[in-house]
Amino acid sequence: MSLQLTIDLDRDGKQIGVVWVPDSFNDDSAWGSLAIPIACLRNGEGPTVVFCGGNHGDEYEGQVALRRLLAETSAGDITGTLILLPCLSPPAARAVRRLWPDGNNFNRVFPGTPFGPASHVLAHWLTTELFPRADVVGDFHSGGRTLLFPPMATMHLVDDPVQRRAMVEAALAMNTDLMLVYADMGGDGLLPGEVERQGKVMVSTELGGAGMLTTDVVDAAYSGITNVARQLGVLRGEIETREQLGKPPTRIVSAVEPENYVLAPRSGLLEPIAPLGSSVVAGDPLARIYAFDELEREPLLVPAPVAGFVIASRPIPIVARGDCMAVIAVEVSRDTLLA
Repeated sequence: MSLQLTIDLDRDGKQIGVVWVPDSFNDDSAWGSLAIPIACLRNGEGPTVVFCGGNHGDEYEGQVALRRLLAETSAGDITGTLILLPCLSPPAARAVRRLWPDGNNFNRVFPGTPFGPASHVLAHWLTTELFPRADVVGDFHSGGRTLLFPPMATMHLVDDPVQRRAMVEAALAMNTDLMLVYADMGGDGLLPGEVERQGKVMVSTELGGAGMLTTDVVDAAYSGITNVARQLGVLRGEIETREQLGKPPTRIVSAVEPENYVLAPRSGLLEPIAPLGSSVVAGDPLARIYAFDELEREPLLVPAPVAGFVIASRPIPIVARGDCMAVIAVEVSRDTLLA
């Protein structure tokens, strides 16, 4: 059975439906399929924008912001086509887990395959059918259960200067205090990487985390995503700038080297020392790790490997060797980013 879409992406109006993905790896349902919620708002000619949330199941900020955008937007508010997939990973989201029940990290299976687990089949459909339609793709992440970020836009450094400039402009339209340039330290197969490979403009975020939703973060996510949609020309309305909001310019920070991502050298009980948002220099105390069952063992003091700002920290006080404890970024200028 092939994947089925219950709405027509070429029809004007506001439609809500599902993508039925065959789930032959589901042990509880013969001939079953997985429902991926999808909505399409179309109004004549214009850009095509795809916004996604819930790539990782335990990241809910983007899911809620996109559902709010859907509820508060009509087809008459649109110029072109806006396609929303608020939750790409429903089985993981329901289980409050990062990974799918089949063990797959959905953000590591692109470009996918037409056969196999549902996660691979869905990734293949996005790669071959949906992303080629799009001018811009947004994939709205947060830190999930295991990391906490201040709300920030994020992006890769793509080689093409036109594509890079468009991505910088879209990221800055999120109006977050920080904008992060990051590198793929967790391996290949990312959704953003596939979108960028196709030459599309990619917009992404890290919107809080710690496995919880707060009103201020959801409001910031919604207002930022809405502003990006206006900046892209798919949503009608005036674009808001940081200056109009009475805020200083967005600070651009970079974490593109392995040493920016601080991994736990020991398992145990984690005591953060340098708080989220603080400045550190190399060698400053970052955290202590206590052995669980060895009271006589001295705690391990973990120093900051580089100077910069702590832009992410682990909110869970239990850590295993190799877990990411913190991310330290350095500030860069917009001119440097575009050079």
